[in-house]
Amino acid sequence: MYVFIANRFYIYIILNGFERFFFNSIVVTFGAIIISTVFAAMAAYAVSRMIWRNSGRTLVVFLSGMMIPMHAVLVPLLIIMTRTNLYDTYWALILPYAAFALPMAVYVFAGFFGTLPRELEEAACIDGYNIYGVFMKVMLPLIRPAVATVAIFTYLSCWNELMFAISFIKEIRVANIELAAYFVISAEGMSIKRIGILFKTNA
Repeated sequence: MYVFIANRFYIYIILNGFERFFFNSIVVTFGAIIISTVFAAMAAYAVSRMIWRNSGRTLVVFLSGMMIPMHAVLVPLLIIMTRTNLYDTYWALILPYAAFALPMAVYVFAGFFGTLPRELEEAACIDGYNIYGVFMKVMLPLIRPAVATVAIFTYLSCWNELMFAISFIKEIRVANIELAAYFVISAEGMSIKRIGILFKTNA
């Protein structure tokens, strides 16, 4: 089965090139960036700026996610993907990538939010903003450097990831560039130089 999949990828690349896999990598990577950034920013604002019970413990729970290795949840995620019909879809990669990006993103955003003076929120409330307006129009624009930092780190981790891709994806239509390169190497025993020549030929 494994040899069949590798040969199928190899034949597809010979005929069509790598463009499809680049597109898939872009969809998966930017999907994970958007989801993780949005949810992490909201969570970080809630635990670092709002006063409520157990906010500190909630932040610790988020940060503890950085101690969970990806390989430890590989089998449970595989079971979840198959039972929810997410196997061989973009979401099979987007959701795990976004989930593993959340702890670091929350940590960065919480640090940036903690440096902002509370007078900004008080002034916005006096001007008539509710909590959502304060977050979207006052606080979020001030943490643009943090957003860029989180986006870059998430991009690098998602674009270079192979373990989830090789476990959750077997179809050409949703495979990313790392998975395609891996199967080509497996099918032909190619070197990186040979793959470069193959890509140049199909470009």
